[in-house]
Amino acid sequence: VKTVTDADIDSAKNQSISEINSKIKEKLKSESGDGYVVLEESINLGDPIYEVSNSSGDTADSFTVDVKLDAKAIVFREADLKNVIESTIEKNMGEGKRVVEDSITQEFGKAEADLTNAVLKVKIHVDAKIAPILDLDSMKKGIIGKSTAELEAYLKPYSDIAKVEVEYWPVFIYGKIPQYGSRVE
Repeated sequence: VKTVTDADIDSAKNQSISEINSKIKEKLKSESGDGYVVLEESINLGDPIYEVSNSSGDTADSFTVDVKLDAKAIVFREADLKNVIESTIEKNMGEGKRVVEDSITQEFGKAEADLTNAVLKVKIHVDAKIAPILDLDSMKKGIIGKSTAELEAYLKPYSDIAKVEVEYWPVFIYGKIPQYGSRVE
């Protein structure tokens, strides 16, 4: 004769709560949709309510444990986060520079959630590429007709330019940029 013990009930409760916790977290993440972020730390699982079909000492081949559990989470749009990151970077990088499109990457660190006030504090490590804002049309007009030495002198004030390569075609034109803008790319 099989009987239900306290150890059997406790084991079933622990196993069921473990399974339901992981399923709730997966469901929250999947139902949030594309473009939304749910951090593990922002999920708050309430106290479980158990309903056991049998009591300890009952004679039974099996028993069931039903678990009810409330879950809350703070979810945010990744696009909103990127906008905040971009504006913060732009405020701190100075004039004449811009963030290179699609160069921002972030890695989430420690997070603290206050579900009562719907506040999530997250440490984020951000990498972004920053490039100077160059007026290429104006630069093109400025280099037309210049020799290689004049070109170097013209570009010297642009400290953000690390390297310049000039390709002359046809080869016999070597040493001077054409006078006509339509012949310069």
